[in-house]
Amino acid sequence: MWKEVNVPMADRLEFAALVLRKERLTLIGGKNGGEACIWELGVGDMWLLLERVPIELGKKFMGCRGSWCSTKCVGTDKAVYLYRNLGSKMLVWMEVKGNSRWEWFWVEGCCSIRGQQLPNFPIKGVLLHPGLAPLSIIQE
Repeated sequence: MWKEVNVPMADRLEFAALVLRKERLTLIGGKNGGEACIWELGVGDMWLLLERVPIELGKKFMGCRGSWCSTKCVGTDKAVYLYRNLGSKMLVWMEVKGNSRWEWFWVEGCCSIRGQQLPNFPIKGVLLHPGLAPLSIIQE
């Protein structure tokens, strides 16, 4: 069954991505020159704000452009990854083991693998393992 769900700040988001995290539909989005947030779809199709990207990490990630444009996002049950290009810096929001709390981490980009220089080119997609299990969040 298809269903329409409103998105928080939809008219102001420069980038937005949906991921499945802990069997819940999760929205990650950022606005121009501003913050990025993570919401989770709750009861009654209401979005609950879970987290904001810390201001200093957001500025570091956006750089001099001050824009979330061209940000890509991949999420798993264990982490949410924000990145731009192959070898570029990455913001990671992940669960701290034994603490059940989620924290932000900065990952510096790399320009070489095993000593071989990597050209910096845009990533067009990310390979994800498909699954055929039914999604409990879609079922009513």
